[in-house]
Amino acid sequence: MTSKELQVVTREISQLKPWRGNPRKHSDDVDALVRSIERFGWTNPILIQRGTLRVIAGHGRLQAAKDAGLTSVPTIELDLDDQDADAYTVADNRLGELSEWDTDALTNILDSLTDAGYDISSPVSIAGSRSYG
Repeated sequence: MTSKELQVVTREISQLKPWRGNPRKHSDDVDALVRSIERFGWTNPILIQRGTLRVIAGHGRLQAAKDAGLTSVPTIELDLDDQDADAYTVADNRLGELSEWDTDALTNILDSLTDAGYDISSPVSIAGSRSYG
């Protein structure tokens, strides 16, 4: 599937079916996701299985959308069978864990954000607060 074939479709949250077998658990990160959605808007569609509307990737974003009082979210349908959907869910969550930070670059960005008035004490703070004035 090429990127030209992907379409973002806004769907009612009630249509989506979170995968009960999802091995990734969300708790503290959901508040940070809510604040990020409120601050930056919706930037990453929820990936769902074509036909079943099972959530493949984006369970935390879906919970954050519910907590934020949203009734619909952007989605992308993927044409995956159940096993490939399982595999993608695991891969999507694990791939981010394989990268590492460039601490010098991160320090420079955080210093710049602090200078601009952002509270960088936590991801929730970065997403949700900026002093103006």
